[in-house]
Amino acid sequence: EDLIPNEPMVVTITHNGYVKRVPIKSYERQKRGGKGKVAVTTHDDDFIERFFVSNTHDTLMFVTNMGQLYWLKVYKIPEGSRTAKGKAVVNLINLRADEKIMAIIPTPDFDESKSLVFFTRNGVIKRTSLNEFSNIRSNGVRAIVLDDADEIVTAKIADVQTQYIMIFTSLGQCIRFELEKTRDQGRSTRGVRGIKFKIDTDIVVDADVIDNEEQEILTVSEKGIGKRTTIEEYRLTNRAGSGVIAMKLSPKTGNIVGEVLV
Repeated sequence: EDLIPNEPMVVTITHNGYVKRVPIKSYERQKRGGKGKVAVTTHDDDFIERFFVSNTHDTLMFVTNMGQLYWLKVYKIPEGSRTAKGKAVVNLINLRADEKIMAIIPTPDFDESKSLVFFTRNGVIKRTSLNEFSNIRSNGVRAIVLDDADEIVTAKIADVQTQYIMIFTSLGQCIRFELEKTRDQGRSTRGVRGIKFKIDTDIVVDADVIDNEEQEILTVSEKGIGKRTTIEEYRLTNRAGSGVIAMKLSPKTGNIVGEVLV
């Protein structure tokens, strides 16, 4: 590893599971209004699902719907041209046939001051010290014990700047509570209740870690409706409550499908 230059790379992952890395210098700076350049060539039924900039020495953590966590060094991802399709991620990590990647998290280290926060479909949240995942294994490790019919929705890294947790549900609810309301737990544990659903058929669709109340969050519905709101507008409550209304839903909006910090 010491012989490999630690350079910034653009990592792209497609919906069908193809991954590649491209040196960031391959993307020339352009003026506003330029048409840009092709970033990846995909099949007709494929599209870029995730992309981020990470250094070659960083570690990528892949969290699956079944609660498994896998590791991959960025430099082990084949370097490709801007137009290359990439390599199937199943050829790089030992995923099971029924596993789906729900989160990909780059990290330069496994500092014990950071924690990995897992969110499940049924409203469970679990926080584990990042240092517990420093012992890299080729077959991955179980990161959380899941109840029957539950699965991971997403996972995020919380650091010393993180103050709040926000969880969003399909039927328009959102809860915001302090990170410290969830204590660190070991890998082989279930976690605790993060949000209580008002309707039994509701599910968690997304979640995030928040540094301060001045940040803004964009909530998006399945019919393409977006709503941008400052964090402070979401009332701070205790963990395991029902939270507040994130978006008023109707047949024109459809259910909430996700959120992103902006």
